Amino acid sequence: MNQNQKKLLSKLGELFQVEYIKNTREGLIAAISNMDLEAIAKVLDDEGTYQDTTKTIYLEKLREGFDQFRKGDDFLIPYEGGCISEECNNKTKKGVAFVGNNTGRHLTLIIELFEKETIKDIYHCYSFCPNNFELDENARNINCRVYSDEKVYFNKSATFIKNNSQAVRAINELKRYENQVINGDILKNWQNKHKDLYDNLVWTMQYKNLDEFAKYFSDISTLVEYLKCEEEAATSIQEYNNLDLSNEINLLHWLIKYENLYHNLILLPGETITEKGLEASKEKLHKNLNVYFDTNIFKNALYFIDLFFDKHSVKFKKYNTLTAQEWDDLVPFSDEYQKLSGLEYHLKKRGIL
Repeated sequence: MNQNQKKLLSKLGELFQVEYIKNTREGLIAAISNMDLEAIAKVLDDEGTYQDTTKTIYLEKLREGFDQFRKGDDFLIPYEGGCISEECNNKTKKGVAFVGNNTGRHLTLIIELFEKETIKDIYHCYSFCPNNFELDENARNINCRVYSDEKVYFNKSATFIKNNSQAVRAINELKRYENQVINGDILKNWQNKHKDLYDNLVWTMQYKNLDEFAKYFSDISTLVEYLKCEEEAATSIQEYNNLDLSNEINLLHWLIKYENLYHNLILLPGETITEKGLEASKEKLHKNLNVYFDTNIFKNALYFIDLFFDKHSVKFKKYNTLTAQEWDDLVPFSDEYQKLSGLEYHLKKRGIL
């Protein structure tokens, strides 16, 4: 065991023995390091505000953060430091980086004190630098995010009240299907019913319910777009089954006709529907909802993807006119790349079409 490891073990031993004294910095650091919400509640003043919100809400934000840590960490290691931003009002203010003992995930907090060394405020810092430790840039920075409408001084306008009320109703409509599997018609009807609200919202990320609604709406809209492709996929499969495959040109024309459909569907398996979801015939509508959609509503799309890929990859390899170096020189997703990725370009260049 090297000297740094010995110092760390000694430091952790001290933390775990600290008494959680009301309103003290040391007590707060020890409680957060242990991810002990009850201890944090004892340390913080009931009437205090933290990151511009109430103690109750702030504790809930910490709980959400601790839930993320507990997926891979047993405790948090505190490192003293401060804000180093040149543009932030908190520049040079002192705080602590709490780092997961296994994952390197970190929670970076500025801790302000009154003159009597009691806790004045706590809030997240995006430009935090520990004094004698380097944070892992690839590890997640856990942010105890407080929405604007959760802050104690938030002024609720008439527009906000109206939009928030509509968003809550829309969210509750989905939550009525908790632990149920819903079909495509329910998805389309919900999206159509709440489209006007979504289109009229501005800066939804600032507000808790509006942000939640917008995320659900975006995910459901993606599914609805895939459902539109599902109808075309069914048609494409029927056409394929009726092809005279003894004449290769018939298959080539079919592949060209449905290239765009394939590109529109390519992210459906893997990103939208997981392998586990396929096996269970259901997939979560959103990670924060215990509501599922029936994956069978995309059975034609999923079948088409496999069918098209198998046939297209063979023919593209056969008729490709570019060298490996020419492919490497192309800029991915540029107009030129898109054109040359299509089978039609190479067939015409070879004089087949």
